[in-house]
Amino acid sequence: MRRPGRAALGAKALAGEGGLARRKRPERKARYQTVLSEADAACLAATAERMGLPRAEVVRRLIRASATLEPALSVSESAEIEGLRRQVRRAGINLSELLKAIRSGRAVRLADSAPVWRELLAAIEEVEGRLSRLSGPYGVRLYQALEAAQRQEEGAS
Repeated sequence: MRRPGRAALGAKALAGEGGLARRKRPERKARYQTVLSEADAACLAATAERMGLPRAEVVRRLIRASATLEPALSVSESAEIEGLRRQVRRAGINLSELLKAIRSGRAVRLADSAPVWRELLAAIEEVEGRLSRLSGPYGVRLYQALEAAQRQEEGAS
């Protein structure tokens, strides 16, 4: 009795019949390369070390965690940031004009303008605080998601 040839076995396997098992193609993987500042590279290395994972796995988990979290900013928060950006730009233009006037002698002397500078500093601190409140929670959520993924993997092992 003759045994079927490889072609016949291959055809049966493709048709779902007995014979050779159909070989799965390996999953295609995309490769990405990025340039990090020394500070970012150190942060990534420290996170990978703390978690006991390769840096590439930390990056993959951050990508997955950020994709499952709500957007960093809502529409209203984005609008608020745009409003702050416009205010800061206008203030910068006004500040530049004020400095020109002070230096040219058309305005109060620099020493006499200290109250204006204190007010400007307070306004800058207010804008920084508002921006931190808007962007800070996203970073916290992202970090918590990364930590949760680590705990889940440790529990599954």
